[in-house]
Amino acid sequence: TVKPNPNAHVGNQTICSGETITFTAPNNPNGTTYEWNFGANASPSTETGPGPHSVTYNLPANQLNDETSTVTLTATLNGCVDTDTGHIAVEGRQRGTVSSEDATCGANNGTITITFPDYND
Repeated sequence: TVKPNPNAHVGNQTICSGETITFTAPNNPNGTTYEWNFGANASPSTETGPGPHSVTYNLPANQLNDETSTVTLTATLNGCVDTDTGHIAVEGRQRGTVSSEDATCGANNGTITITFPDYND
């Protein structure tokens, strides 16, 4: 008897910190089990079952740089296992912006403005 093999597939995505992604396993025969690990900064960090699973990625409030989380899906059927990994690029918070206006000749009226986004945290 030929046993069907399970299929696991996770794609790559780019999101901003605080956004939610929905993960769903590919169609597999009945009896397939699924184990998800959504990687760093994910909530929830793990799940079981085919999904859909809604996962939110939040970088720490003081982190400005981007980070990549590795997502792993393991599908198991009749002792056969397939594992796939994908990468979620989580972009950090927007940095501040700087603008300026030159002074009028002979006057002290030039300005420099620094603006930071308000993240309410």
